[in-house]
Amino acid sequence: MIGTAFRTADVPVADRFEYWRHLMDRTIAPSDISSDYAADFRAEQRLLELGAVRVWPVQLSPTRYRRNARLVRQSDPEEYHLSLVLGGGLGFDHMGRSETYGPQDLWLSDSSRPYVVEPYDMQPSPGQDVPLVTGVGVEVPRALLPLPPARVRELLGRRLSGRQGTGALLTGFLTGLDQQAAFLQPSDAPRLGIVLVDLLTAWLAQELEAEAALSAEAHRRITVTRVRAFIRQHLHDPELRPPVVAAAHHISLSYLHRL
Repeated sequence: MIGTAFRTADVPVADRFEYWRHLMDRTIAPSDISSDYAADFRAEQRLLELGAVRVWPVQLSPTRYRRNARLVRQSDPEEYHLSLVLGGGLGFDHMGRSETYGPQDLWLSDSSRPYVVEPYDMQPSPGQDVPLVTGVGVEVPRALLPLPPARVRELLGRRLSGRQGTGALLTGFLTGLDQQAAFLQPSDAPRLGIVLVDLLTAWLAQELEAEAALSAEAHRRITVTRVRAFIRQHLHDPELRPPVVAAAHHISLSYLHRL
């Protein structure tokens, strides 16, 4: 099993929101956190440490996060933060862009830049409990991403889709980590972190159409990740053979065998 679970239900009601504030400061970076539901706050997070990469599936009451320039100066882990929304709605303001996000949407932010995250369209129906926001957060050191920072900056704060292509592979990997955490071993964690960085790099490069900017080693690892995902998705196909795999990825059969 990998990961540590944190639940506000494990502490007294009066302490739950403050408990969550301190946890978020440690997991992400210091920010001003508030909620209309602080008096009866509900949240649950599993923190998966995959080498230098941290992944945290979460569900929580609607919450606001504001990270201003003062808080950036106070503490900056120099990380990219990726958010995948699975349930509920969020508004995000970052790098001069304001967007709203719903299920299967992704966004990327930079810990060195201020941001605001707010609940969006989360009012409960009469007689019903307040709906929880669900999703997955990822923290990746900027130094691990083999893409020019100036190019990555083009994607910060934009609404991006996790519904097709490499974005769907990334989404499936993140949700699968939470589902399989009980069956994974600590020795798996560093390797999973490498796979996640490769998938994230492939997805960002696809969004930017910037694969030419990748190093030869990064391009090789990304191609291996895509090939393995393709094979897993087509294992039921009796026609699945090396020439089919090579053709699907626009590479030669000899290069596939080298990979």
